[in-house]
Amino acid sequence: LFRYRIMKAPTRRNEITKDWVHFMLNEYENRTNNGAKVTIKSLDISKATKPGDGYSGDLMKLDITAAVHCDGEKNPEDKEYNLIVKLANPNQVISMMQTVMGQNIRELTAYSELITDFNKFQSERTNNELQIRIPEYIYGKCADDEFVLVMQNMKSCDFDTNNKIEPMNIHQAKMVLEQLARLHAISYAYDKKYGFLKKFPFYKVDNIKTMFNIGFKSLYDDLIIEYIGTLSGRETLLKKIKAAKSTVLKDADEAFEEGSFLNIMCLMHGDTWNNNIIFKQKLDKEGEKSVKNSDDLVLIDWQLTHWNTSVADLYYFLFSSTTPEIRKDHLEELLQYYHYIFIDATTKLSSPVPFWTYKQFKQEYNRLASYGFLKGIMFTLMLSDAAQEFKFAPEGSGDDNFITKKIKTGLSKLIAPMLMKPFAMEAYTKKMIQPMKKELLSGKTPTFSQRILSIVLEAEENGLFDVELPSNQRSGTFKCI
Repeated sequence: LFRYRIMKAPTRRNEITKDWVHFMLNEYENRTNNGAKVTIKSLDISKATKPGDGYSGDLMKLDITAAVHCDGEKNPEDKEYNLIVKLANPNQVISMMQTVMGQNIRELTAYSELITDFNKFQSERTNNELQIRIPEYIYGKCADDEFVLVMQNMKSCDFDTNNKIEPMNIHQAKMVLEQLARLHAISYAYDKKYGFLKKFPFYKVDNIKTMFNIGFKSLYDDLIIEYIGTLSGRETLLKKIKAAKSTVLKDADEAFEEGSFLNIMCLMHGDTWNNNIIFKQKLDKEGEKSVKNSDDLVLIDWQLTHWNTSVADLYYFLFSSTTPEIRKDHLEELLQYYHYIFIDATTKLSSPVPFWTYKQFKQEYNRLASYGFLKGIMFTLMLSDAAQEFKFAPEGSGDDNFITKKIKTGLSKLIAPMLMKPFAMEAYTKKMIQPMKKELLSGKTPTFSQRILSIVLEAEENGLFDVELPSNQRSGTFKCI
């Protein structure tokens, strides 16, 4: 009966009922064992995140014990399920904006179909040498005003995230870059074989500037210039930053213009940083569990996945999860490693990339230097104390009646498209960064202030503010050779 019963997806914790969990697990088991029946013995529901974790949806943890009876077997099998349930953002306007931008359908498809297709594609050609690692998909629904995604809880398998305030070491960074290179290479080869966007058209983002570049002008004017202006002995730097403003903003704005790419186009993860990379823990020299010497990882949170230039993924990861010191001393090593894995993978997949030497790859990397610099500043703001207090997913009452829910849903459908206009997004970003700017100017969080200054000094050292040079000879992260 449960298999064929239509059940509405939960939107709050109090809507995750035993009946719904029963239905969801029966759907999951019947994908591989037709006729299987699940009987739940125990169910524990708890919050999977804490304030400041930075997730844009509500995450719940389910710990379940059940008996699974398969057709033809006399005795049921006792099983434990350790699951994560991702619900839509409780704020209906934000949730509707995510729906309009296609974030929910892209994430659900990544877990339920896309990565499975990619892994099958590479396995048939490389004996599974290039596997992309994600948690097991259990159940999902994305239709009308409903969104729910259920996946394996990797922390129950001894995986954990790197502390988001701490940078990754070189070993961890190479592990992540290898996974990104595999994703980019497989999607490139898959596209050559099947036409990726014909099969998955919603991964093409038409409003990509709205998605990635909004807020850069406010960031440059209201934060970078103002902050550097408060520092003694930085007058020359301030003058260079002011003189370079129009050039840097123009280069960032044109980073994703159609026809401007020197490199291949591929599927980007879009949000690769500490919180979205889960490492397998290993014992360190002191016998303590650690992710620093891990030999396995999985990528999560595929909401921002889209078709784009590959180096945007690299900037996002390197600025969010490594320090300027690591980039200064090891960037060439990291980029060469990524490039080698990508070229090797596309060759093994019978889709070698023509005219894509390491020098050409670096030219494309340099072209996005302004975007990388501003994205690095924007992301570092999210590590401030003020950002930790920001509620990405407010609780909400969860007890609205049917009519109230319908009214709120109707209003959100009207409001969300208006808030996605560039002027509205710019105003929202300007307001959002105010408490972070206040913290930065106060100097009360030295580590946060130093990270912002380090990114600016790194950009200056590498010529980003030398506006007399063409953009492909300026770099936010390394000197062009």
